[in-house]
Amino acid sequence: AGWIAGTVNDTISQPLAGIDLDIYEATTGQRLTIGGLTQADGTYQIGPLAPGQYKLRCDPTIAQGYAVEYYDGKLNLALADPITVSGGVGATGKNFTLETGGSIAGQVVKAGTSQLLAGIDIDVFIVQGSSYIRLNQSAKTDANGNYLVGPLPVGTYLVRADDPLGQGLMATYYGNTVIQTQATYLALAAGQQHTGINIQMAVINGTGGAWRLYE
Repeated sequence: AGWIAGTVNDTISQPLAGIDLDIYEATTGQRLTIGGLTQADGTYQIGPLAPGQYKLRCDPTIAQGYAVEYYDGKLNLALADPITVSGGVGATGKNFTLETGGSIAGQVVKAGTSQLLAGIDIDVFIVQGSSYIRLNQSAKTDANGNYLVGPLPVGTYLVRADDPLGQGLMATYYGNTVIQTQATYLALAAGQQHTGINIQMAVINGTGGAWRLYE
């Protein structure tokens, strides 16, 4: 077996302790049960690992205040660089420099009512030029329709509420639109928690076609 090792620091080269690291099979995207945790000096080692290719994620908590990052400085799992592990050899020097992140919070209700919606998926897309990159970080509303998603990198976002339960609701973006290009942009700064990012989920109009149109 082999292993993966490296360091996790902040942007001023201070080591970060207690940062969780998750590892995925590169081809399938399946998360493995093995993982790692940084030590007091910011170092980590994950193994033993069967020879193959893997993807790696630094997964701080919201309380730790740093944005989730995939190796090497990537925004999501699909973009992450694969790491090759060989038998009996360490893939070393797989280092991370984490930036201070932010979070987004709000409430989801059914449009035209005061009905709070529980169990709604919250998806976030970071805007880069004319592209919208969906991040792997997501959330689900609680019994009172509230959600909190993060930690997220600094940037400009779209936030979408998505009904996984088939309740006759349309995927709706912040700004209360089902059309992605008409959604309200949300700028997120380092250390910021945006609150009150509330969404009124539109109701399918009975034709059954709108969901497929906008997804």
